[in-house]
Amino acid sequence: MDVPLNLEDCDPRFPEMLALEPGCGHLWRCVGCGTCTALCPVSAVNPEFSPGLILRQVLLGLKREVLAAPLLWQCARCARCSYFCPQEVRFVDIIQALQRLAVEEGYLPPEVARRVEEAEALLARLRQRTLERLTAPGTGALSPREVLSRTLREMDPEHEGD
Repeated sequence: MDVPLNLEDCDPRFPEMLALEPGCGHLWRCVGCGTCTALCPVSAVNPEFSPGLILRQVLLGLKREVLAAPLLWQCARCARCSYFCPQEVRFVDIIQALQRLAVEEGYLPPEVARRVEEAEALLARLRQRTLERLTAPGTGALSPREVLSRTLREMDPEHEGD
């Protein structure tokens, strides 16, 4: 369902403020082509997550809506959006700046931000170890799911699996 834009919810300074963050100066280049969303692995799993929509909301000045959105934290930071953007908009830098602003401005409590950061580090280690196993000699008979499950059990011996 489409919801009309309420101009009272807009902060015209928000895109300018974000564009001053490191790596975010290319924000203004976004033409809304949708390449970022089309190539996003998170969008493929969760269509509600859309880098293109986040960029449009930023450009419209919807600061509160963007910074308070739980979807803001679902980005996998794979940078596919940044690599393939025809306008060279670096969404991965933008999402990191938005997350930092969400914490600084109290949209996400510091304790929750710390837990998210801890989870991100664990996921990065799990990904690295899983990929190392998948590419190691002699692992061709195992499915990626089996390798992932084994890696998770090694990292957390109490993990039961599914």
